[in-house]
Amino acid sequence: MHLSNLLTDSLIVRYLFLLLVSGMATHALMPFAHIVGRRMQAWDAPDHLSHDNHVFRIVRTGGVAITGGLFVGMMVTLMIRPEIFANRDMAGAMLGGFAIFIVGLLDDLREIQPWLKALLLGVACLATVMILTAVKLTGFERLDFLLAALILMAGANSFNLMDGIDGLAAGLAVVASMGLLALSLRLQTPEGGCIKMVVAGAALSFLYFNKPPARIFMGDCGSLVLGFHLAGWG
Repeated sequence: MHLSNLLTDSLIVRYLFLLLVSGMATHALMPFAHIVGRRMQAWDAPDHLSHDNHVFRIVRTGGVAITGGLFVGMMVTLMIRPEIFANRDMAGAMLGGFAIFIVGLLDDLREIQPWLKALLLGVACLATVMILTAVKLTGFERLDFLLAALILMAGANSFNLMDGIDGLAAGLAVVASMGLLALSLRLQTPEGGCIKMVVAGAALSFLYFNKPPARIFMGDCGSLVLGFHLAGWG
């Protein structure tokens, strides 16, 4: 009983450490995200749908800091949990997340056509599923492959639709991460729990800058990445 409590305490400390690392990295990268947005003219201009407090243009490249924080958190995860190196799921999370980030950043900077964006997201999600060790949903391999890709794509887009309201996407990402962390603990999937804590840290740090009235928006390069990571690796 004592050993079980010790292991549980160690796991909690490890998760809290990942939360802190990811949050600090996101916070440190926020000035760089502002610079990228201003230099690349990635503005979210006020219109008739804007909140009363938003009367000036706001950059929408907060996802640069979020993705950077996620990457740092996952690299630290691989350092403190070296056994995860043997699992391709972490590699899928990192490579797939980076591909999703590039698609989102292109849309934030150049506003690519919806069909092209959907195509690129689909390719990124399919490639991610190909990297994963195994996907078991229905028992039919090809169907599971397609369903997993659709789930990742749907999860990414669901958060993309929530980025228009101050604090909504980041706040829900924190809440969802905590709920999915409990699921990961129940299923005994350490890589899933680590990813959820890294996501929670990045989203919580970004929420400080995105709470009403928002000083920066995460844009597609942030919302797509958050949704992507929350949809997979339970």
